[in-house]
Amino acid sequence: GSPQLYIVEGDLELTIDYIRTLEVDDERIVQLNFKADKEGEHTLAANLDSLAYTKVTLEDLKTGTMHEFNAGDNYTFSASTEDAPDRFLLHFVYSLTGIEDPSDVETHAYNIYSSKDAVYISSTDNNISQSQITMYDLVGRQVYSNQLELGSLTRIPVNVDNTYLIVKVVSGNEVVTKKVFVQ
Repeated sequence: GSPQLYIVEGDLELTIDYIRTLEVDDERIVQLNFKADKEGEHTLAANLDSLAYTKVTLEDLKTGTMHEFNAGDNYTFSASTEDAPDRFLLHFVYSLTGIEDPSDVETHAYNIYSSKDAVYISSTDNNISQSQITMYDLVGRQVYSNQLELGSLTRIPVNVDNTYLIVKVVSGNEVVTKKVFVQ
């Protein structure tokens, strides 16, 4: 008779999990399952004091909502006892915010990464901007192109599997290109 929140690692369902230390510009996505004990509103809260320099975003797969926990506010959502438990993804992105030697670290306005059947583009400056997104396979064929308003985290589903894509983001005077593997 109580709600259940747990992480899925392979065949294991864990209420406590250890995530390896992330390196600069490293990303990790964790499946977070939720089983409601009753119909109605539920609230998730996170204390992220120990995750300095780590941006944590909750992706609600049911509603398509991206919620940043670093802002300090909670995430409230409606759930039913009949809902599938694999509702959420937690995105962890580590990036230094201190002053660094520009020759040591190349900085861009966007982090680009993938998980399962989607490419994610997160803004490092949290500004919403109109951007041209183009994706190519390794043969050079264009598999996606669209003009989008990119916010703090944008999810783009792609219809490819087990391949690398070259993702190009053009926003204003900046062009960011990254190779990602889509499962």
